[in-house]
Amino acid sequence: MNKKNIVIISVAVVVFAIIIGGFLFWKNSQKIEISQQQNQNQQSNEDTRDESAGIRDVAMDTSDWVIEKNDVIDFSFHYPRDAKNINEGNCYRVEYGLGFAIFFLPIEGDMRCGARTGVGVLPDNVDVTDYLTIGGKKYEAQGFRAVIDTKGEKFFKPDTRYFYDFYYMFDLNKDKNCGDASGCERVGYGIYKEVSTPLSEEDIDNTMNTLRAIIESVNFNMP
Repeated sequence: MNKKNIVIISVAVVVFAIIIGGFLFWKNSQKIEISQQQNQNQQSNEDTRDESAGIRDVAMDTSDWVIEKNDVIDFSFHYPRDAKNINEGNCYRVEYGLGFAIFFLPIEGDMRCGARTGVGVLPDNVDVTDYLTIGGKKYEAQGFRAVIDTKGEKFFKPDTRYFYDFYYMFDLNKDKNCGDASGCERVGYGIYKEVSTPLSEEDIDNTMNTLRAIIESVNFNMP
């Protein structure tokens, strides 16, 4: 084989090696890009779930909270000292900040701790799910979260413009077929406000996180 042919073959081998190397590099880059995109999507999904669940970045200090006990059904919960706790015998209503938490108990009597909401005028696509942990057990609270600017609407009060209606509800004894509230330990919580100026996100978050902490403090034994 003459020298010229050897040079041509050598050059061809080098070019081929460069092409193969470039292809392998491109393929590996595509895998890395896909992997990064998958990680971003997964993180985005986790962030969305955390936001809807009302995850608290800093643990709330409840060391000075008041404890309410009902020995009839072995039920108790804690609440802030500046909250208002209303005991109606077979239900409790705790009013804090912008909102409220209600505990319906399986005790005979009329339910008087009802929550005022604007469910008759809610817009579409406001359904949400909240996530809580009570006694090490996971719960999903179905509800809605609506903020409505009522400017120009005749149905609402003329001195208020912004309408906030957040409400979640679930059963503590979720493994039992309760039927109606009289057979359940049912929980409801949220915000209902009609105001002339928008509520701050900080005040809303503080209220909702405190309500969740009140509910997650529950200790109970089902009959």
